[in-house]
Amino acid sequence: MDLPTMDLDEPQAQRPAQTEFIALALGLLLVLAWSASGLDLVVARHFGSARGFDWRDAWLTRRLIHDGSTGVACAAMALLAGSLLFSVPLLRDVPRAWRWRWIATTLASILLVVVLRQQSGVSCPWSLKEFGGVAAAWTSWTWLGGSDGGPGQCFPSAHAAIGFAFLCGWHALRPHAPRAATVWLIASLVFGLALSATQVVRGAHFVSHCLWSAWLCWATAVVAFRVMPLRGR
Repeated sequence: MDLPTMDLDEPQAQRPAQTEFIALALGLLLVLAWSASGLDLVVARHFGSARGFDWRDAWLTRRLIHDGSTGVACAAMALLAGSLLFSVPLLRDVPRAWRWRWIATTLASILLVVVLRQQSGVSCPWSLKEFGGVAAAWTSWTWLGGSDGGPGQCFPSAHAAIGFAFLCGWHALRPHAPRAATVWLIASLVFGLALSATQVVRGAHFVSHCLWSAWLCWATAVVAFRVMPLRGR
């Protein structure tokens, strides 16, 4: 009589996913804590005053980093799309299905943030009265609904999402090219953090706006690659 066999690898395969779900939940708590702390205004006051934000239209922050980031993101998407038609050294070991999921997840992350932003009544820091705008004083939970009296449509940060949306590449690369996955993860974090810092010093966003974008992009990647895993490694 054949005895039933146990797949000893299955629990081991589930552990990274469980760890990431826990990390995602802890990340959410940290973002909520920052949003409620009032530190957004503390940081903004370092860069802005009643005259506005000195870095708002500086060549480095606006022209080079803010405007140039779109070109960098488009180049990265072109690389991913091109890998479906041509051999790309970095991606040749990644199955086509994983690359399709990678592209779709990146776009979905950005779209999610853009849609939420369009529905938001939260205004940018430079729109607040304290910084020369018309919006009412900032409150930690304005983003839950209603309007602050300004133009709104500033939460979460779409530009931060342009960088953090590429975090999902770590999930796509890790089973097939672990070293490349690490490099991609670091590059995506640097890209997202650079865009976030730029938007904060320009007065375009509070820190919390960028943190929420990062968490939403991360959560989208977890859903795409953990909740709906792909077969075939």
